[in-house]
Amino acid sequence: MGVMGYALFIPKNHPAALQNPADGKWLDNVLLATLEGEGSFRSDLAEIARKQKFRLNIQVECSSFPLAARAVSRGDVAAILPAIAAIELAGLVAVEVKLGFLRQFDRKMCVATNPRRVRLRPILDQIGTTMAKLCQF
Repeated sequence: MGVMGYALFIPKNHPAALQNPADGKWLDNVLLATLEGEGSFRSDLAEIARKQKFRLNIQVECSSFPLAARAVSRGDVAAILPAIAAIELAGLVAVEVKLGFLRQFDRKMCVATNPRRVRLRPILDQIGTTMAKLCQF
């Protein structure tokens, strides 16, 4: 079992990408993409912002994290995404910023299967190894 964490991804050309944030207050001036609706992620993020007294400057609402990552890659907005997004974003078009308050979003992950399924679909045998590499278990 491993943990999937979250991080803020800021376009490389954004002035905030050069700062070393101590808390969420500096997010007031960062345009954000995030998930649409009132799901648990969005509600929890709003609660964190309220407690830490920063404003969520949401400019783009997306139906999924991959779409929010695509918005970041265009260079206009930042987004809080599963840290696995670093594979596609960090170093290329965005800077990954790990903020302490994002640990609240950490999710335990595991891959479960049975021997019969592995015999029928041998690719399943590689999934655990691949997931461990991608998610840094």
